[in-house]
Amino acid sequence: RVLFRSDNGLLVLSPWTALVPVGAIYVAADAERRARVGRETLVAAIIVALYLLFVAALEPEFGRGGWELGPRYIAVAMPFAAWLAVAGIEALLRVPALRVPALALVLAGVLVHAVASTTYPHWPIYLRNPLYEVSVRLLLNGYAPHSVGTLVGLRGWHSLLPVHAAVATISVLLLARGRRIYVEVALAVVLAVAIVACYTWFPTTPRDVSDDLWSFVTRTYEP
Repeated sequence: RVLFRSDNGLLVLSPWTALVPVGAIYVAADAERRARVGRETLVAAIIVALYLLFVAALEPEFGRGGWELGPRYIAVAMPFAAWLAVAGIEALLRVPALRVPALALVLAGVLVHAVASTTYPHWPIYLRNPLYEVSVRLLLNGYAPHSVGTLVGLRGWHSLLPVHAAVATISVLLLARGRRIYVEVALAVVLAVAIVACYTWFPTTPRDVSDDLWSFVTRTYEP
């Protein structure tokens, strides 16, 4: 449930976390890296492992943490997971064939969280595929919160274009910075979109439940 559920799983909503064990192994396998950051790697790995076990040991709905995006109580460990994932990215960038998949895992997580956090990041616990049953559905039906876009008169999904463009630009520049791998990043964007598009294959919520929750979301939506 913590890792693989379509509505809340860490590996589904933040695919870059798959790079965490890669980073730990990358450091552990090299004497120079172990001498330089071995202790930090060990501490980060222990923290991530303990929090995964902690959340997995909770009563399922409590472990989920209510209406939110991803397993809430794993948040404390995420900076340490990111530190390890960076090492994992470094390892995979050394292999030309793995550059695009590694970058795509990061960008897929950015895409999921950018769409969810700029629409309705309070995903109801009873939905099986909230990314599409709430966030994407809101965009397709013309719902969007106040933003820079609405300030200048845009409405619906068009109003989110400025913030989404900013997120995309910053993400690409950070991933390609100093490496001159813009072609790989561009291909990773395409792969990331394809990965998230495949989430439509996840099971959907029974109609009576999804209709009630959709009604609640739209009744309380602002604007």
